[in-house]
Amino acid sequence: MESLISAGTIVFYLTDLNTYVWDATTGLQLAFDRTPLPQFLQDQQAGDFAAMLSEVRQYPDQACVYTNDLGLSYIAALWTGEGEQRLFAVGPFLTHMPEFSMLAAVTNKEQNKQIVLEAFFRGLKLMGNSKIHGMASIVYQIGGIRQISLHFADVRQAHVKSGARQGLSLQEAFYQPDPEHAGLIELRYKMEKQMMHAVELGDMTKLKASFLRSRDLFDFSERYPGRPLRAVKNGLIVLNTILRISAERGKVPPFFLHHLSEKFAIEIERLESLDQHQKLVEHMCLEYCSLVRQYTLAGYSALIQKAVGYMEVHLGQRFELEGLARYCEVHPAHLSRQFKKETGRTLTDFLNGLRIREAKMLLRLDRSLIEEIAAKLGYEDPAYFARVFKKHEGMTPLQYRNAADAEGN
Repeated sequence: MESLISAGTIVFYLTDLNTYVWDATTGLQLAFDRTPLPQFLQDQQAGDFAAMLSEVRQYPDQACVYTNDLGLSYIAALWTGEGEQRLFAVGPFLTHMPEFSMLAAVTNKEQNKQIVLEAFFRGLKLMGNSKIHGMASIVYQIGGIRQISLHFADVRQAHVKSGARQGLSLQEAFYQPDPEHAGLIELRYKMEKQMMHAVELGDMTKLKASFLRSRDLFDFSERYPGRPLRAVKNGLIVLNTILRISAERGKVPPFFLHHLSEKFAIEIERLESLDQHQKLVEHMCLEYCSLVRQYTLAGYSALIQKAVGYMEVHLGQRFELEGLARYCEVHPAHLSRQFKKETGRTLTDFLNGLRIREAKMLLRLDRSLIEEIAAKLGYEDPAYFARVFKKHEGMTPLQYRNAADAEGN
């Protein structure tokens, strides 16, 4: 077992993935965790390990790439030693971006679990076939991996001792500013701050002006020579993060930030050509700015911000004014008056706005029946849901879904 622990440590540092040794009799014998699995998935992981062990026993001369029904993938191989057979596995990782809306079924629509699960998925590595093949070669050879002795030959020390050292060391040279790129880096940060400030204020005019001056500043193609699309996607990921942070500073509730950020994360990974890049950049900038203009809580009292936060978390539950008032520690009548005074809308109308925005996202991404979506959002009567939706959007939920499908095609 000692040799297996030593080899497992090496594989963990090489792959930077969770590394496990599992036995059908005693269960998990060794675990190095980079990304800890949520507690509510651990029973399923034990079942995955059993399935993997069965696979590698059936094909002992191959490494196994195993993917479960959540889209979590592992690389596994059979380790035979000390008269026993054990599973050696690394993972989970992803082979494609998941549809986060589909994870609701796994968590039984419990919002706290869904938040934990989505955060877990976002922390996983996304790997292509070449990398998987390389890691599989390492995992398959687990039985032959061993720690070796090291001999250090540091020429810097030799130069110091001999007095022959000239010029900068490699480390010193690395941290010297590069005159060629210093100006570009300074300009990039300056324009980034201007864009963030414009989004924070919900100022469309200022954002468009900043955007026109910074079109090419988030081009990281030099980091991925020969892979321009990957470079473009990385730049868009940076931009998505910048815009989300800016909107958060503009006091947009986390509920809206989360869904818009996830929407663009999926769109970025689905980008298939460089021609779509500029259009997506403009779309992201304008949508985040619109989000601030429409849903900012800046200027609202702490009471109203607390009430809105409660409604966001309990969208799928029946609304009760008394329960909300108890949570906010005020009288129901006072809460209703103050909410209308500050927002210009009644609590019910505001809540319907939150629910319809969520419904639009579900209609685009979730193929559930419209009746099921209505129930998920707290509408007991699908007909009433349809009326409220049409009042807000000018079309029925079915018409909206069909239009979204047509636009996607």
